[in-house]
Amino acid sequence: MTIKKHIPNSLTLLNLFCGCCGIVFCLYNQYQYVPYLIFTALLADFLDGFVARALKVKSDLGAQLDSLADMTTFGVLPSVMMLMLLQLLEKNNQLAFEINRANNSSQVIFSYIALLSFIYAICACLRLAKFNIDTRQTVNFIGVPTPAGAMFILGIYANYFSQYGISNFIYQEWFLIISTVIISLLMISELPLFSLKGNPLNYKENKLRFVFLILCIPQIFILKWLGLSTIILTYILFSIVDFYNKKIVLLKINTFYSTVLVFIISSFVIGLMIVYGGFGITDGTGAVFCEASRTGNLILQPVNSWSNIGFVTAGLYASWQITYGKIRNNNIFYKNSFFAKFICGLMVLLGPCSMAMHATETSLGGLFDMNSMYLIAGFMVGYSFVRFYNLDIKYFFLIFFICVIIGNASPQLHKIISINFFIGNIAFGLMCFLGLLHEFLYHNKKIVHAEIKYAVLCGFTFIIAFIIWNFGRDGSCICFPYSPFQLHGVWHILCALSVYFLFRYYISENKI
Repeated sequence: MTIKKHIPNSLTLLNLFCGCCGIVFCLYNQYQYVPYLIFTALLADFLDGFVARALKVKSDLGAQLDSLADMTTFGVLPSVMMLMLLQLLEKNNQLAFEINRANNSSQVIFSYIALLSFIYAICACLRLAKFNIDTRQTVNFIGVPTPAGAMFILGIYANYFSQYGISNFIYQEWFLIISTVIISLLMISELPLFSLKGNPLNYKENKLRFVFLILCIPQIFILKWLGLSTIILTYILFSIVDFYNKKIVLLKINTFYSTVLVFIISSFVIGLMIVYGGFGITDGTGAVFCEASRTGNLILQPVNSWSNIGFVTAGLYASWQITYGKIRNNNIFYKNSFFAKFICGLMVLLGPCSMAMHATETSLGGLFDMNSMYLIAGFMVGYSFVRFYNLDIKYFFLIFFICVIIGNASPQLHKIISINFFIGNIAFGLMCFLGLLHEFLYHNKKIVHAEIKYAVLCGFTFIIAFIIWNFGRDGSCICFPYSPFQLHGVWHILCALSVYFLFRYYISENKI
């Protein structure tokens, strides 16, 4: 028996060793070592198969060892990481954690809710067992791979302890439990996901992979450790888009029903968060828009909150028009229902996301509000680029995500330059301008005919809305905090009309 037969198995056992050490370090609050152990395990997990193929020493023993090692490192360890996070989120454990860390102890007050973290380990075990007997997963994956699931958990775990940690709002029991359950179910789902394997020199074959890898870079630089989690979410989304293009349609429902589904899910989730305090403690975010806060009420700004129904109405009506209406023009919206579903879903999503801020006056609610704007602006830029430059749908997603990332990163410029105006609004305005510029250039190509009146109405309505937005703030001469008529509510309704007119412009296009 030659020594080379043991090299791949030694790498697999290194993976197992790292997983065991990671569990111990988690339990003893030595959290700083866990990420490096997982990265070492990931490298060993990649190399064992690569070396086995290169040395031509693949064996059944190696395959079984690989699954057992993965179960420990990418199944049990992530569950223990989430267990410790849920334990620490117990108020009585915060002080205990600091004392235990100083005394190198691991005693904490036990939380039964934290045991839900082992749902991940159970699903990881099912995933690995299914993978061993599933002949369909030779090229691509069916369900999220356990290493990807572990990276998702690691991003949340490492971000919590990092000095550069961001997005503290996600560290609430309900959010962590829901996130764990979702990623666990995705591991055992029939969701088709692309693999990063393949010939790296073949650009045509690996176009989607290259776009995905390019998007990973800014997420790591901007979101730090949390970027690991968002990268996995991006990976899942790109896989859905890839298989959608290949006619493997996951949800064969029309635009209207898909928009209704978005409305129900978003309203239910955000409604639950408002009722159970999921947005955190009120800090005055969004309190500058004239309306007085009704302290003690569930909805702090009722008029500014409920006026967002305008977005929901516009989105549902637009989806009804494109599904059951008489207009049937020769454009991308009717050739590929994806774009229609996407923008109608975004229109509806604007309502609950904006309501999140006005109902709670929290930082997280403000983040929901701003991101709903970045999503619409990202769509405008991406859709105009796809048509003007005749790009594939994958590039739409690349441009769309870049816009959203830039929007979220733009407030960081306050640390570099001093501007009295919120830089996120400037980023939103620049994105809208870029989208409108390419719409104008595309129209000048004379390859389509469109009803320009809707573009004019879109722009005019938004300008009027922006003027009203400035007058609907604290200190304005026409600000009446307790009035049932609020100018910011008018801003919401006019913005809903503006987005609807944009939609009508899109569907009015007809190739000449």
